[in-house]
Amino acid sequence: LASYLTESTKNMTKERIFKTLDRLGATLSVTSGNNTIGISMKFPAQSVDTALNILSDIIFNPGVDSIVFPRLKKEKLASIKRQESSWGSKLWKNFRQNFFTNHPYKRNPDGSEESIEIIGYEDVVRLYRALFVGGNVVVAISGPERSDKILPQIIDIFSKIPSGEANPPMFKSEPPISRDTVIIIPTKGEQASFIIGFDAPHIGDSLTAVAKLIDAMLSGVSVPRGWLYESLRGKRDLVYYISAGLWQGPDIGVYTISAQTSLAKLNDVLNIISKQIKKLQNGKFSDVDIEQAKKLLLIDRSFSTEYQSSRVSEWALNELLLSDHDHGEKMRRWIQGVTKDDIIRYANKYFVKSKTIILKPQGKM
Repeated sequence: LASYLTESTKNMTKERIFKTLDRLGATLSVTSGNNTIGISMKFPAQSVDTALNILSDIIFNPGVDSIVFPRLKKEKLASIKRQESSWGSKLWKNFRQNFFTNHPYKRNPDGSEESIEIIGYEDVVRLYRALFVGGNVVVAISGPERSDKILPQIIDIFSKIPSGEANPPMFKSEPPISRDTVIIIPTKGEQASFIIGFDAPHIGDSLTAVAKLIDAMLSGVSVPRGWLYESLRGKRDLVYYISAGLWQGPDIGVYTISAQTSLAKLNDVLNIISKQIKKLQNGKFSDVDIEQAKKLLLIDRSFSTEYQSSRVSEWALNELLLSDHDHGEKMRRWIQGVTKDDIIRYANKYFVKSKTIILKPQGKM
């Protein structure tokens, strides 16, 4: 559907759209993920009328027809095939398939070769009509224009969206992890890679603040530091890659730790990670560790919302998923209030059971 929206409109070819944007000094991108589709535009304030007209044309007059559609399918299939050459993509694909039991997150958000093959032009048109309805669209805009000047334009454009609510398909709820599970999958190559997954709170849950603080302590967020990096890369060169992070949806959350290492060092790496988790559960950290993690999160948030486009995206997603565009500020206050006891309680609730998916070289199981 994202490709469908940016291919052309009934009034403008793709080439004309992007030539016009280039002349304006504007940019356009469409993204799709696990839960949302987003259309983003950046443009000079003096070009607001032209930019909004293009945005309106893209949303209301998508121009892809059944003749062009097969080419979009071929491009998507080629993209999926390219993922097979990346160890990271293969690892996450296998993690999704084996970590989740019932949830749609079990499937690759880009689709599979089989699913893309059977999707027809009418399916995409049907999805477009189902999703682009008033109760399922949020518009966020920021800039120097006075709100009383630009708001009438926004209302005039988006009041044309059909009324209604999106009705996502129903699925069985995802059961919590009941026991430690290790799944070993043979793969080509010489290195071993793995993802350890733990249950975590969903988007909007106040415990997300605790999870984010723990992540800052373990992973260092966006800088090469944190307990995992220091114990696996800083003191000993045990991994080629180490990362951790919180992955959340409206109804489910997962905290993951992923790494690539040599087969000879795999068990050492897993044991060290286990020790870092136990440090959290047993409270083997100081108030200084907590304050450093809080500062790191504040710095990371400052960088991540430094650009206007990033702030607008955050507002739109928070409003769409939580009906609270300013949820980021609320999260900042929650993080500041997290205590050592909160971290210990969280670790002894969410880090008790895990699912580990390991990709091991064939013949070396």
